[in-house]
Amino acid sequence: MSGFGKTDSNMLPIAASNKDTNNLSGYAKTGFHFDLYLTYQLIPHLGIMLSVGGNMNSYDVTTLNTQYADQYTSHGGNGNLPAFTASGSYYIGQYLLGPCINIPAGTGGLSIEAKALFGLTTANYPGLSYSYSFFGTTISNTFSVKSASGFGYNVGAGLKYSLPGGLIGLHLGVAYGGSSISYPSYTSSYSDGTTTQTTTYNVPKAMSLAMLQITIGASVDL
Repeated sequence: MSGFGKTDSNMLPIAASNKDTNNLSGYAKTGFHFDLYLTYQLIPHLGIMLSVGGNMNSYDVTTLNTQYADQYTSHGGNGNLPAFTASGSYYIGQYLLGPCINIPAGTGGLSIEAKALFGLTTANYPGLSYSYSFFGTTISNTFSVKSASGFGYNVGAGLKYSLPGGLIGLHLGVAYGGSSISYPSYTSSYSDGTTTQTTTYNVPKAMSLAMLQITIGASVDL
């Protein structure tokens, strides 16, 4: 089975703070979700499901800059305000296994589906950079975060309609995916136009991830 749809997340990675916290949060836009399932029926109405899915979300750099400006001015900043730019998007992968059920809803090929899957979640973090002019000198800094992984889950329910003959099924589903992962390190590359200093900070950054996934898809039932 394969499904495509959208994912909405407001708890993706960087902390809106002037401090170097141990957490990342925020700044992901609504994006695209896909998943591929392989299901084996153990007994009538109960099976086991293997799922590989991905979520692609762009980075809401406008909100980051707005919140950074508030922090900048509230902590006494003045003069040229650095503006962040983002490169790349989030890709969050989930590789999950768990039970699933399929219960007929009367006659006509309609049934109710549900799943509870658990396994591995991986996530990258888009690159961030800022620059500003200081007495005619361009100051810039680029940040990159090492990819993370951790325990993840995905629970959901939906409807299935089996076409006449029973070989092809059409699916409409809603699922909630989550994870708590830790980025192991990040790197800062600071430049004053003449020299560049690159420093890696081995400071783990935790991130709580929550995604609402709405999908439509099709299956082949063998």
